[in-house]
Amino acid sequence: MGESAVPSASGRPSRSTPRRNDEAKLKHEILLDVGARPNVRVWSNQTGQAWTRSGHPIKYGLVGSADIIGILKPSGRFLAIEVKSPIGVQEPEQIAFETMVRAMGGVYILARTLADVTSWLDVHGYTR
Repeated sequence: MGESAVPSASGRPSRSTPRRNDEAKLKHEILLDVGARPNVRVWSNQTGQAWTRSGHPIKYGLVGSADIIGILKPSGRFLAIEVKSPIGVQEPEQIAFETMVRAMGGVYILARTLADVTSWLDVHGYTR
């Protein structure tokens, strides 16, 4: 990932950057808006690595999976929303996840703005 990592107090790199902060804010906005729609259910999908007190890494989540996942009613279609800043680039694992979701008939939205998500949902009848 092209950003420089700054060590935290624990000695591990901090992943907080302006781009990540923009993505976190947008993710929150998407979860609030989409979560208010009666025919869509969404969840934050966390992936990454945590550390034990003794310094051992624990990986969790599916690498490359979307930031937000959900279900569309009444069809039950899988919904995946990858949140990126205007300059954010999908990693190869994220592109592979997108390809798989689309090939299986799911909906995949690459969201750089809230409108990227709401416009797709509105056009397809998933209104507030």
